Amino acid sequence: MKQRAISKFETMAQRLVEGSFRRLFGERLEPRDVAARLARAMEDSKLDGRAADLYTVHLHPADLTALTAQNPQLAAAMADYLTRLAQEAGLLFSARPQVTVQGDTAVRQHHIQVQAAHSSQPDESTTQIHARAEFEAGVLAALRGRDAYLIVAGRQHVPLDKPLLTLGRRTDNDVVLDSAAVSRQHAQIRWQYGRFILYDLSQRGRTYVNDQPVTQH
Repeated sequence: MKQRAISKFETMAQRLVEGSFRRLFGERLEPRDVAARLARAMEDSKLDGRAADLYTVHLHPADLTALTAQNPQLAAAMADYLTRLAQEAGLLFSARPQVTVQGDTAVRQHHIQVQAAHSSQPDESTTQIHARAEFEAGVLAALRGRDAYLIVAGRQHVPLDKPLLTLGRRTDNDVVLDSAAVSRQHAQIRWQYGRFILYDLSQRGRTYVNDQPVTQH
């Protein structure tokens, strides 16, 4: 069986592992493996641009006992990490993420398994509306922290301060390019996986990066 390639999402998750996250697991679990497992569960279960909000973490009972004794807030810390990961990836939650950690004898010691699911009946309650607004504010804060700009024609500076920027000849684009060589909806710049990605929308292979035609870059 082929080993699954590490996705960009998992790679980004591993970059987010910091000292505080590492200290949660000590020598019982490898923090990068925990990060990758959580990221994979989130990525595999995302639906319509939304991340799963219910996570069940399975640990060997001996690991569970040792970790929760040392860190009673283990589940809450992992929920905070998932929130941060979703913000970097530009994903929304239907509700605040909840993590349940349980013992499972089917899991080997020093290993972890993660299952993710969406709330059965997500609604737009006041709490969820507040959570969504808080999440979107976090995304915008992350973008402002990059202080990134698009330079048009060597003179116009357009701040990349929102998750989606549209470019094209049509006047309702964020960046209007008045040229017959440009499509009405020519391209998008999206914030995904902690970076800006350029997508060609012209469907004619007329978007170039370093003189090479691209569909995304």
